[in-house]
Amino acid sequence: MSSARTKIDDAITAFAASAGDVIDGDRVDALMRVAAGATPRELLVAATLAVTQLLGQRGSCILVEGGPRVAFAPHAPGLVDWPVNLALYPEVVAAVESRVVVAIDDVHSDARLETVRSNLPRELGSVAVVPLVVADRCLGVFLVQSASAQIVSPEAKATAALMAKITALVLSKSPPLLAPIAAEPAAPRRSIPLAPAAEVQGDPAAPGRILIIDDDEAFASVLTTSLTEEGYLVEHTTNGPDGLSRIATVRPQLVLLDVNLPSLNGFDIARMLRSTPVHGNVPILFLSGADDLALRVRGIRLTDVDFLPKPFSIDELLTRIQRVGDQAAARRKLLLEAEHDELTGLGNLRLLRARMVAERSRVERYGSALTLVVVDVDKLKQINDQHGHVAGSRALKAIADVLRKEVRETDLPIRYGGDEFVVLLPHTTLAEGLAFANRALNHIAEIKPGGIAVTVSIGIAALAGGSSSDDDLLRRADAAAYRAKRLGGNRLCADGDDSQPG
Repeated sequence: MSSARTKIDDAITAFAASAGDVIDGDRVDALMRVAAGATPRELLVAATLAVTQLLGQRGSCILVEGGPRVAFAPHAPGLVDWPVNLALYPEVVAAVESRVVVAIDDVHSDARLETVRSNLPRELGSVAVVPLVVADRCLGVFLVQSASAQIVSPEAKATAALMAKITALVLSKSPPLLAPIAAEPAAPRRSIPLAPAAEVQGDPAAPGRILIIDDDEAFASVLTTSLTEEGYLVEHTTNGPDGLSRIATVRPQLVLLDVNLPSLNGFDIARMLRSTPVHGNVPILFLSGADDLALRVRGIRLTDVDFLPKPFSIDELLTRIQRVGDQAAARRKLLLEAEHDELTGLGNLRLLRARMVAERSRVERYGSALTLVVVDVDKLKQINDQHGHVAGSRALKAIADVLRKEVRETDLPIRYGGDEFVVLLPHTTLAEGLAFANRALNHIAEIKPGGIAVTVSIGIAALAGGSSSDDDLLRRADAAAYRAKRLGGNRLCADGDDSQPG
């Protein structure tokens, strides 16, 4: 036996003798057997579990030397070296400073927690903190929490203190375990450039919104707390169907998605999300401890996805979030340039073609309605000739603004050509399309860009049950708009109603 090992054993024996009959010898002996052949990390895990079993329901080990962080938490094994804000844990600070066990029987009445009472979980009843003390150092603590108020017995306190002493003596001889965290430069935080800032709660200064879909509630709770402390707005749900429905209301700028979920796995959820027209481009970061995670993520062949294997540290997560954000922002910029009209900011023909394929698939699968509206500007050439092309451009932008205000979130307005616009209206019947077109017609007639009167001719056609092609639908709506223009303009005509004067 080495001299260092002998010193440890002698110190433990002396401490145990001073505790006398107060300690639970069986528990201490069990931990001693682990200490005899385990690595420091294995001993820390075993001691955390043993102290937790002795004092309460949920425990973790927090190391303070080198920066306060969670060294092991059985309820959240996916997190490693997770930083801890000690300002939120006055009971931990008290144990570190006093070097004795701090037991709070009822967290909702104890004065020591007054400053953090509003932040305490509702399900928390009592807490015990056992310091890891060796010589004049406090390496950290075991933090044990329980759902109900309870009194820790003197025997339990003494036994937990001795087990912490054993652990501290071994850990003190293991510098790598206590090395400072964040050896690499920290990632820029509070920045997810994935969508216009105004879309986040309408507040340009609001931080990014993240939706966590993970059925491990303890893990998600720790993740939520840490990301919230970084300034993010975080929502959490435990299953895929609920997650998909909440995306429409939460409008996240990033989804942290567990792979192994009940009913729908993470990859199924990602595919379903990507098939939605409005929120289908939300970046996804898969979280999993599976060995083949990288291979499986590559296999799904979806854009704006990344992965992070468990366990991971907070800086690893923040770095990956930043990377996902940068990649999504770059992709969105390219798509914006490729699929949008430079003058009006509306979509272009390329975007319309892509959306029509997706919407037609829905019509064929579910029998839903789909309506297309063609808006043809009356006498644009005359405006250009009499007032100049700047006036014509001003008129086109004003019409685009009206269409943008009239459409729903699921609708798609695009600039189709020099003097034509098209509006795709999913889940819309011909009658509903006529109502939309009539509103747009009246509002456009009210605008006077640059003091110039502007009118349009509008044609409407509907597709139901996949009865015709996309090109045929567009042709029929365009023919109806041409008929409205022949009748004098500033009116609308529906496909199939040659008698309609508008």
